[in-house]
Amino acid sequence: MALHIQTGVAASPLRVILQGQEGVGKTTWAASCPGALFLTCEDGGGILDYARVLCSSWDDLRQAVWTIQREGLPNGLTAIVIDTIDSFERLLWQELIEKANCDTIEEVGGGFGKGYTRAAENMAALSADLDIVRRKHGINVILLAHVHVRPFNDPNGPAYDRYEMRMHKGTAALWSSWADAVLFACFDVTVLKTGKKGRVQNASEMEKGKATDIRRVVYTSKDAAYDAKNRHGLPDELPLDFAAFAKAIKWGAKQAPKPLPVEHAAEGEGHHASFDEAERKWFMAELGTASISYPNLKAFCASLNRQKPSALDSAGRRKLLDYLHTPAGQEKFAGFLTNGASAK
Repeated sequence: MALHIQTGVAASPLRVILQGQEGVGKTTWAASCPGALFLTCEDGGGILDYARVLCSSWDDLRQAVWTIQREGLPNGLTAIVIDTIDSFERLLWQELIEKANCDTIEEVGGGFGKGYTRAAENMAALSADLDIVRRKHGINVILLAHVHVRPFNDPNGPAYDRYEMRMHKGTAALWSSWADAVLFACFDVTVLKTGKKGRVQNASEMEKGKATDIRRVVYTSKDAAYDAKNRHGLPDELPLDFAAFAKAIKWGAKQAPKPLPVEHAAEGEGHHASFDEAERKWFMAELGTASISYPNLKAFCASLNRQKPSALDSAGRRKLLDYLHTPAGQEKFAGFLTNGASAK
């Protein structure tokens, strides 16, 4: 096959996580995003006027994302906001507990952390679905998350407390790795105290002080007290204002990758005589992800239907795609890749 080498900035729809303290204004920040649709299980919008879909269960969230995969968003909407991902994790745990007919997530699957592993697998499937939405429809994705304080045993020094996403540590790590930008929102408080004869002392010199100034800020780089990162060269600190963030990250700007001239492309073995290029392009455009390769798709289709994807009519193709976007279909496909053509 030919390697179609590309140069230039590989711009793509953004994956952003905003984590922060209770009441700092996460929902308000995301609601200021132009064209945002909230997929929410919370009622934290107050008097805000924003587009939203109430997802009262984990299955509701997955169904909403699958609908967006198939149909995209209505005109005028260009981003989805999940509010909040840690609350949806609790709903996922509840679903797993009910299916396993047990009392806690620790008991799911017989214990030994299997419940958390199953939850992480479901979260990984959601992240893959969100990537399909991004690539297929050009939709930006924002995840909101609460934080809590956890002790951190630093191997290079004394232990200390730090803010972390209010999720199981394995799932939190999955989402942090997935995102292009992980932002930490908090209250920045200036604390001073007036000493003898009106002398102002630094807060570190005393036990108690008075808060003289409170700002809501966003940090974009990792610190000992919290996790944060970005792949866009953002300033270390921004005001908690979506317009400031959008300006810094060039929200909405797109730059298509530039293909190299044909004579510079690396040549491979070439296409197999029976390779249906039009069919491959159609399926991969619909799937929107490289996690399912076309050769594997053809073999999987053959294992299910004893025929090539090209033998399916349009309704059959759509049915196959919809099946691959369900948990059962993903599990079946994963089993096929693990066991080869023997998987039925």
